[in-house]
Amino acid sequence: MDQASTDRMKHKHPENSLHWRLMQDVGLSRAQADVALELFLDWAQTNFDGCRPPGQILRTVVAADEPAGKPICHCRTIEVKLSIDHPYDIDILHQHGTVACRRAKVYRLSWQAYEQGGLLSYEDLSSMLSLDRATIKRIVAELRCWGLFVPTRGALKDMGRAPSHKEQICRLLCRGYLWTEISAMTGHLESSIERYALDFGRVIALCDQGAAPNDIRIVCDLGEQTTKTYINLYIEHHTDEFRPHLDKLKRRFESGKGIVGPGQYPGSRKRDNGTKRLEKQTFSHALSQLLQQYMSVTDPVAHFISEKVLQLGEAVFVNGQRLRPGQTVLLVDSAESAPKYSGHNGGDRPLVPVILSPWTEDKFGIWLSSRPMVEKRAIIGDMLAREAQRQGGTMTVQLLGMLLGSSSSVMANNLSQLRKQQQEPTPIKGITEDTGATLTHKEPICELEEEGYTPPEISQVSLHTPPSRDRYLKGKLQVETLTRILGQIPDEVRAARFLGMQRSVARQYLHWLRRQQRAKQSSSSNATAEMRN
Repeated sequence: MDQASTDRMKHKHPENSLHWRLMQDVGLSRAQADVALELFLDWAQTNFDGCRPPGQILRTVVAADEPAGKPICHCRTIEVKLSIDHPYDIDILHQHGTVACRRAKVYRLSWQAYEQGGLLSYEDLSSMLSLDRATIKRIVAELRCWGLFVPTRGALKDMGRAPSHKEQICRLLCRGYLWTEISAMTGHLESSIERYALDFGRVIALCDQGAAPNDIRIVCDLGEQTTKTYINLYIEHHTDEFRPHLDKLKRRFESGKGIVGPGQYPGSRKRDNGTKRLEKQTFSHALSQLLQQYMSVTDPVAHFISEKVLQLGEAVFVNGQRLRPGQTVLLVDSAESAPKYSGHNGGDRPLVPVILSPWTEDKFGIWLSSRPMVEKRAIIGDMLAREAQRQGGTMTVQLLGMLLGSSSSVMANNLSQLRKQQQEPTPIKGITEDTGATLTHKEPICELEEEGYTPPEISQVSLHTPPSRDRYLKGKLQVETLTRILGQIPDEVRAARFLGMQRSVARQYLHWLRRQQRAKQSSSSNATAEMRN
């Protein structure tokens, strides 16, 4: 089939009729109509696709932000996915009977809808479970008597914000429910229950040590409301009836079982090795950012237009800009955006083009010299980073490693060796913004605070942005607070477990703290000796 026939067939596709009406009747541009059509197709796939997991249904419910007393016909509705048939329902039915299975379903369905931004009413639950409203009302009342809140529309609009699912899960753990039962009642995966159990076990261990609430907040890095919730649960269940369950949670936390690696605490998200950020440093992404900035279009529309422009550019500009032999053009993060974007998603940062010279004559001279390979790689990496800085960009160790044929960890180690001989450190993102793999700055920043430097002065001396500086100072405060609670400097495994950080990070803080302690003891001994003399 020729190209003309192919184009005619595309115009006869059913989707094209909707595309045409969006442009003619609604007044959308072609790009906006393309994006709107994709949204419609996604919505249709969500609502009419039969590829959902077994036992899951799609239910239209009233949105949680709709006020009470508003007619249902005027309320905004949303679609939520509900597990009407959970794998563990059979176990509950077999072990505890029909009534317990009904309770689990009412509790699970209500929380699943609430966590997706919707609220079920008694009539919703009644129609889904084939029970009359009086039975639903009685089940909800029974669950409340056991301290388990059910976020239905009527209950939530009467009492306000619902308790968090953390509180509900930890309350069930305190009362000895099995994890399969908790999973069936709440709809949460066992991995989520594992995290809440570890968090609560950490708070139990600190409460048993007699730690103050504010110290628990600092050590566990929790919000005030979450800390208060956990402490209230501890006080409520610190009785002879429930204490064995608290001890079980505490033992599980202290044993380290279920934690990623000895003494490691599972992170809230996967660690980024930097390659994902590099994938977004493209001409298409930079153009999309400009379209959003100057034309006020949405991200999907900007992305669609940038792809079309890129296709046109590839067709027209076959030969790109000619560079000197050994030079290349890269898109890197803008250095001017560092104070605003540091610590945020790398894909949100503006990109700037820079011309780098990784294979020019001066670099070949370094490669052919008699210096050690570590020193050669570090010197060339330093030169490339400074070239990017002069053009308004910021290099990363991942990008330098790719240019020089090494891993990011090797590149970071090479630069750390070079730094000992430098007046000014290599201006990579790990140094100027404290992100990515690089040498640690924890000890110097902690030392500066101990010497009396103000936070702005620490940022100026260490070349760290305020968020990066404060993250290190916060870790220092957590370690000092934990040491005060325990009455001694803990080992790295215990510190990592309590503070929720990697062992390698805890080791660096503890090394600094021990060195500070030795320095104070030495100073005290010298002062005592002088007094005796």
